[in-house]
Amino acid sequence: MGEEICYLGGDRSLFAMTNAAEINPEQVYALVVGVETYEIDRDKPLNGPARDGLNFIEWLLSKDVPTENIAFFVSPSHQNRDVLLSAQEQDIMHASATLANVEEYINSELKADGAGGELLYVFWGGHGIVNRVDREERQLIFSDFTAATGRSIVIETLIEALRTTRDVIFEKQIFFIDACANPIYPLGSPEANQSAKSALRILSNGESYSTKEQYVLFAADIDNTTINDSLEGTGIFSQIVLGELAKQASLWPDLDAINRLVEDDNRSGRASCRERV
Repeated sequence: MGEEICYLGGDRSLFAMTNAAEINPEQVYALVVGVETYEIDRDKPLNGPARDGLNFIEWLLSKDVPTENIAFFVSPSHQNRDVLLSAQEQDIMHASATLANVEEYINSELKADGAGGELLYVFWGGHGIVNRVDREERQLIFSDFTAATGRSIVIETLIEALRTTRDVIFEKQIFFIDACANPIYPLGSPEANQSAKSALRILSNGESYSTKEQYVLFAADIDNTTINDSLEGTGIFSQIVLGELAKQASLWPDLDAINRLVEDDNRSGRASCRERV
């Protein structure tokens, strides 16, 4: 059987994964990113991604995932600085959500020879853009992103690398990406070119491995936005995902149920708003 990749949105088909065998918590790992503050716009922080990330971590901990298996890259707004204290009190490894920090973790922990476990979660909340300089790419931006530096990650390259890197186990991988996917720079502009040029691209060896399953759920389809609810301090997509995960008995959740809830919410029209304040 070939590799299994599930996507939400666009013309990509979504199919159910039926292998719901019980997952050993000690073999579950997580990369969690919550970016609320950005160099490009210091005066307009988000209110949501940091606490959404922490809430996802607390769900993992409630399922007995070891703290040492979790990495939390978070740049909270001033009002959510207590998220850092909570992470520290729970012995969660945490660092600022910069390109350098996340890149080092991916290369030294997720892509290192012999790395891996049964299941990898990637939970990401923050700003995202789509860039079409060379090809259509989703870029998730780091806290040190500016028009001059363009510090971001092309998320498709991480997805592909974790599917094709030879010595990485992680036979099951689930991505929850709570970010917009709309262009912020005109095609051909210097800013768009710099953003594309400077974006982090994770290298892949270009092979496929039939044992790996990936489930990728985006909050927004290409050219669309998603809501960050500043009043409630949460992303609407993250709120839906976390609410459904709280009902799940297993570390391998009912992904179809989560997908249906997100699709229903998108059809309601809420995803047409960028920010609710």
